[in-house]
Amino acid sequence: MNERRREGAEKVNKNPIVRRVLLIIILAGVLAYIGVYIYQALHDPVGTSQAIAYTATDSVEVSGWVFREETPLTVEDEFFSVSVSDGTRVSKNGAVAVAYNSQGAWELGRELMELEAQLEQLEYSLEYESAATTAAALDETVYGGIMAIAAMADEENLSAAGDTATEIKSALLRRDYVSQGIEGIEEKIEQTTARITVLKQQLSATATSIASPYSGTYSSYTDGLERVLTPFRVKDMSAAQLESAVQQDQTQPGTVGKIVSGSRWYYAYTAEREEMEVLRNKKYINLAFKDSQHEPYEMLIEQMTPADASGRCVVLLSSSDSFAEVIETRQADAELIFSSYTGLRIPKQALHIDEDGNTGVYCISGVQTYFKEIEIIWIMDEYYVIRNDTSSATAVKDGEEVVIYAKDLYEGKIVR
Repeated sequence: MNERRREGAEKVNKNPIVRRVLLIIILAGVLAYIGVYIYQALHDPVGTSQAIAYTATDSVEVSGWVFREETPLTVEDEFFSVSVSDGTRVSKNGAVAVAYNSQGAWELGRELMELEAQLEQLEYSLEYESAATTAAALDETVYGGIMAIAAMADEENLSAAGDTATEIKSALLRRDYVSQGIEGIEEKIEQTTARITVLKQQLSATATSIASPYSGTYSSYTDGLERVLTPFRVKDMSAAQLESAVQQDQTQPGTVGKIVSGSRWYYAYTAEREEMEVLRNKKYINLAFKDSQHEPYEMLIEQMTPADASGRCVVLLSSSDSFAEVIETRQADAELIFSSYTGLRIPKQALHIDEDGNTGVYCISGVQTYFKEIEIIWIMDEYYVIRNDTSSATAVKDGEEVVIYAKDLYEGKIVR
């Protein structure tokens, strides 16, 4: 029997016609399989989406105003120069600006400030015995500063980015000085010191220092609402009074900035009586500014005023979190976040119920579908947020492909 089979196989191998027929049959089978696949793709299309990691919030949008304990600084003279930068901590009676009695005195004052900054940089450079070491350190400072500014820009932390830019400029100037060598730096210090002495003598009778009345943080941003929006005044305002107050502009001539006292900042907004009720039994609420990359702030609910004749009230919140980052913020849209739900987001069309009544989705692995049970934790307009059970091997995974539509969908269906 085996000999007959071997003889038959040898005849087939030796007969080219038979080999061609066999190849045609195999090719026809492959083409038939491809044809069936194409037909199914055209007449039984499968739509898919991905399950992606997502955090949904139960929140409400509000629009309000940020304020702090703020004291505007003014000068009577026409010519003045601010001697501190935004975000600088200032002590009580500390110098903030210098007023001059003429333009000529103002120009001398500007020269004096520039020379004093140069002298500081020269003395810093002289502290190092090795100019090469100093130059390398300054190069590293410049590079690190540039990387930091890029990160701050992404976080919209423009105030900190401005301070870092100043540090980079200072490092570049120091880099130029150290290239002159120790003797060159000493000579430059002597020349700069002599010029500073002359300028101080010339300005002694023509310049007046402007001091801060309180200790706090300096900000050059003013909008005339510093004396209008204060914690004490807002607590006594109705909704109509608050909306009217923010339309006022009490900017005084000669304003050179403001001193922000304390470390707490406030957010006030108007709300309907019904909207206020959701806060009635809460002590804290999370607040996220619109279009901000910052994490939500935990806000203390300071006060909710009684509703006025129109049924509206004023809600006053406060926080000491990231005070410096909101020091120049005034009007701001925000979200009040009551709760958040983190899991996987899937389209609502992906939801199915199998023959046993289990709720789940069909996922694709290879060419087949597999049914996986899910637990819905939050419902959105077009999506569900489902629990992300990373401990289960059979649970839906982040990035997994789920079917959103297909004809006659069932466990193990070939879809590819």
